[in-house]
Amino acid sequence: MPKFAAGELEKYVIAIFEAVGSSPVEASTVGQHLIDANLTGHDSHGVLRVPQYIKAVQSGKVMLNARPNVISETDSTATLDGQNGFGQVIATEAMTLAVRKAQQCGISAVAFCNSYHSGRIASYIKIAAAAGWPRILCPSRSLRAMVTRSCWTLRPAWRRKAKSAIITKKGNRSRWAG
Repeated sequence: MPKFAAGELEKYVIAIFEAVGSSPVEASTVGQHLIDANLTGHDSHGVLRVPQYIKAVQSGKVMLNARPNVISETDSTATLDGQNGFGQVIATEAMTLAVRKAQQCGISAVAFCNSYHSGRIASYIKIAAAAGWPRILCPSRSLRAMVTRSCWTLRPAWRRKAKSAIITKKGNRSRWAG
């Protein structure tokens, strides 16, 4: 099996996405997520997905350079429509918004729908962790979650295939509600 330096492979993957029309920011976000998946041993969500993603762009399943629209929002919650964009871009924006809302309110819940494959879910947990926030991430419609501290979770009210991020204030003694 051939071996590639991660940095060189990342440049190549980014160039592929730019060649099909992704902005440099979108291409970089998707490329970095794919490389990160490989580097953490989650090869099924790594660069082997590039041909699948390109076919999805060519068939219209993915809308390039899509930005999420806010469907509903409160001070501590939001539901975003991903506009069929790359999941890595939409999920990163959703988690960034969830962290910002949690910093302002002490807790947040952000859900999104209508995006393509989001890749390795642990990548988004790291965004909250880097900001120092405990987190729960519920992929798809289930309440399967990665829990790092005890806290309440809410089932997304959005009936379509919604993904959600729920963040609680540090030191919260709430218990898991499933």
